[in-house]
Amino acid sequence: MLFQLVQRFTYRNRKPIVFYEKVAMQSDIVHIQYVMNQRNYRFAINSVGASTAKGQRIDALEPIFRKRRVWLCEDAWHYNWEGAREDMMTSFIQQEYIPYPFCAHDDALDSLSRIADTETGSQMVFPDPVSVEYQIRSMLEGRGLKFENITYVEYESI
Repeated sequence: MLFQLVQRFTYRNRKPIVFYEKVAMQSDIVHIQYVMNQRNYRFAINSVGASTAKGQRIDALEPIFRKRRVWLCEDAWHYNWEGAREDMMTSFIQQEYIPYPFCAHDDALDSLSRIADTETGSQMVFPDPVSVEYQIRSMLEGRGLKFENITYVEYESI
């Protein structure tokens, strides 16, 4: 899934920044590097430390959510480890977001908290709608689709 996400959000050979937490994923880095060599597809993986406690990192999300600066997609269906189809957004909201800080696990909140982290948040880039539209148009033009340049004229009402 990591490779699919990196490929999906690579634009004109500019790959997205990938972060991992040193303490949590140390053994996985070796595997990711192995797969990079197998696929002959490489990207940078930046390690970040846990400079503050998990609870403090998650609490830093509170003002961002209060100001409604976090957008969650409507649904995100996938097959979980048991093979059952599951909506990750519903699971996240019901199992982590609503019951926090009394939830059984808070891994999604912890990973989301990196947007408020000074080490990682300042390096994250979120595309604006015009950039996304330009990216889609460029991709379609690369596949041979032609666009006409249209000039819009505004008329005053009488």
